[in-house]
Amino acid sequence: MDSLETYIRRPYMAVKSRFAEALLKELAGIDFPSERIYGLGTGPKVKVLQQLQQMPQHQGLRFHFVEDRLATLKNVIKEPALDKWNLYLVTWGYITQKEMEEAEGISRIQLVDLPDFSKKFK
Repeated sequence: MDSLETYIRRPYMAVKSRFAEALLKELAGIDFPSERIYGLGTGPKVKVLQQLQQMPQHQGLRFHFVEDRLATLKNVIKEPALDKWNLYLVTWGYITQKEMEEAEGISRIQLVDLPDFSKKFK
């Protein structure tokens, strides 16, 4: 995975809002704008991704979705409209060893560990 800094112009997050900024800052040393965090209640992640890629200011950009649940990434893969998204499954959080092994067999999904994640977003 190349440095995502090259590709990310307007990053967004779909997570539990109240924890996102603190976790990114504390665990990865990343300052992330709160106005770009989509929290619970915003809608299903697949719909949020569709909305983000349809915004006029995002036309022609590369998209990256980092997730800690394999099931969510599989739902993204089922949506042809989201084929432009690069998908990353983090190796911490809710994921099990069995899910990591399954993800390794899915060509659209790249596994990323916390140190690598931190490096890619700095």
